Amino acid sequence: MLLTLLILDPGLAAPATARAAGRGVGGTDAAGRRLLAQLRAQGQDKGEQHLALAALYARAGDQHRSYEHLRAAGRLQVEAGRLQLVLALLYRRLGRYDAALSALTRVLVEHPEQPQALLQLWKTVYEAQLRGARLQTDLGPVLERLDSVGMHLPARLDADPSSASESAKLSAAGYQQLLAGRLDQAVQCFEGAIEALPSNARAHRGLGIARAREQDPTRAAGAYQLYLELAPDAPDADRVDWVLMQYWRDRGSPH
Repeated sequence: MLLTLLILDPGLAAPATARAAGRGVGGTDAAGRRLLAQLRAQGQDKGEQHLALAALYARAGDQHRSYEHLRAAGRLQVEAGRLQLVLALLYRRLGRYDAALSALTRVLVEHPEQPQALLQLWKTVYEAQLRGARLQTDLGPVLERLDSVGMHLPARLDADPSSASESAKLSAAGYQQLLAGRLDQAVQCFEGAIEALPSNARAHRGLGIARAREQDPTRAAGAYQLYLELAPDAPDADRVDWVLMQYWRDRGSPH
């Protein structure tokens, strides 16, 4: 059962995946040439090549080159939602958070469970909060949508210097509650830890475990996805990634 896998049984074995191999690509010309050579060797068509290059340059904040490859990908009939995901990435990199949120909303209207769109939505709001950006977007529905898929985020950040230590304490308490089988209290502790410090990867992992044990695989998957984003080199990262791949495959959702 996939639900059992989402509980992250320590004995679960998982193969290495392409997630780790894809890390560390820089936004340089050399990285672009390497990526293009790799895509060609894999037999990817020109539309996919342009889309990948657009994403690479978006991560580097190179607006002109990213737009150039997005336009080329569009002419080659790459699906519009995938173009919007890269556009949202570029807007976020440029600090245009409302534009990024608009692009992601367009994706989610067509594909409500698109995992990369939801992940970008969380990252966009969090980054805007960190930078103190004044958003025109109503965040109420956005935060509700994120919470419904296990991607918890506070409405505003706490600037208290003790937030990190408070988050660590709440996260540790959450794991104690998990061991005792008190799932409601565990969820409260983990969400409190995330409220104090949204980048606390261990708290997202714990929240995922609690949601899985509550038989809520959707929220478990969302929490695990954030865990991987925040701690890509964690010892169990490949195992968690494999669990998520099985989850999305069984759901048949776009990824």
